[in-house]
Amino acid sequence: MFNSMRSPQQSWLDTVQQGGVAASTMQRPIFEETSAKAIQAAHRRKWTLVGFVAVVLAIGTGLFVYSWQKSKAERLLVQSYLEIDALYVAENQAFEEKLKADPQLNTPDARPDHAPSTKKFEEFARANVKSPLGWQAALRASSELIEQQKYAEAQALLEPLLIRTLKHVVVQVRIRKTLAGLMAEQGQFDPALEQLSFLEKLPDNPMVPEVRLMRAQLLYKKGQKDQAAQLLKELAADSTAAVGEGSARSVATEAALWLGYWGL
Repeated sequence: MFNSMRSPQQSWLDTVQQGGVAASTMQRPIFEETSAKAIQAAHRRKWTLVGFVAVVLAIGTGLFVYSWQKSKAERLLVQSYLEIDALYVAENQAFEEKLKADPQLNTPDARPDHAPSTKKFEEFARANVKSPLGWQAALRASSELIEQQKYAEAQALLEPLLIRTLKHVVVQVRIRKTLAGLMAEQGQFDPALEQLSFLEKLPDNPMVPEVRLMRAQLLYKKGQKDQAAQLLKELAADSTAAVGEGSARSVATEAALWLGYWGL
């Protein structure tokens, strides 16, 4: 009976203690749930970071492999071109040794046999139409083909390069001047003059005087001597050509020489 009788203060303390226990009992699941979510979020951040690093490494590795393969391909391309060039040099050396062994073979028409290297340059050019080395190979092969008067073959080798080299002014000039020359050799003067007209209008072309000189030469061969003479006189009297770049001065001088040679 004595134990059952408790003071109000003791009863209040018991109530507080019980409430504290109840509160702690009620709060523990909430704390544990929050901790689990935080751990899960941390895991997600960790794996997101791991995934990001993996992607970056994969991209970096891919770029490295691509760069290495591209460099390797370029090295192989240069090596192949140099091997053909070495064959060309060997053909020249063989020709010189042949002339030394028999000086009577040294006639105005005598020339090295570049058929093997020309064939390889052709094959290289067709296989590498997107490469500047392929363009150079095409020009070298076409030069030999023109020497052999194989104009149609040279033209077929060069024409596919016209579109691919539009952004390369110097290459455009070389290709179109070569095409104009071999077209003229076949009597195709109008298409040849069209090639030169394109070059005269080509932006940033530093070789317009040379192109105009060739135009005058083709006009003369076509029989339009008056137009050829007028153009040559303009080139010879061009004050900028007389005091400009070395190539321009040579064009003015050459134009004057052609005027005198043709008696125009």
